[in-house]
Amino acid sequence: MSQNDLNIANQSGASFRADLNNALPAISSLSAGATEPPVMFAYMWWADTTSGNLKQRNAANTAWVVKFKLDQAYNNVENTADVDKVVSSATQTLIDGKEATDTKIVRVASGTLSLWTGTQTAYDALTPNANTLYFIEA
Repeated sequence: MSQNDLNIANQSGASFRADLNNALPAISSLSAGATEPPVMFAYMWWADTTSGNLKQRNAANTAWVVKFKLDQAYNNVENTADVDKVVSSATQTLIDGKEATDTKIVRVASGTLSLWTGTQTAYDALTPNANTLYFIEA
């Protein structure tokens, strides 16, 4: 994790190289750190190690916008970019219509519940079992 002001000043060779060597890791690590970078630019990325969020600076360079939630423990990325998007009532109605409201799987007795998948022909050839859910492939 590295942060830098990303300003490579006009300076002597050794100082220039040291400044550049400090800036490049900051760029490659998305300025990862527990606090925001010392200097910010529009559209700049920052991996906030305190919140675990990957943030990007807005166009006006006035605020950070959370783009993803980073889960370093499991190396997963959770998309939070669509969190505030509005779903129209027509779209929501269509989505709700896809939801099966009358289909339930109820397990009353104890024991093992098995799943079976196969063709209609294979299903027709077997004796159904009360402890098995059968899925026929199309």
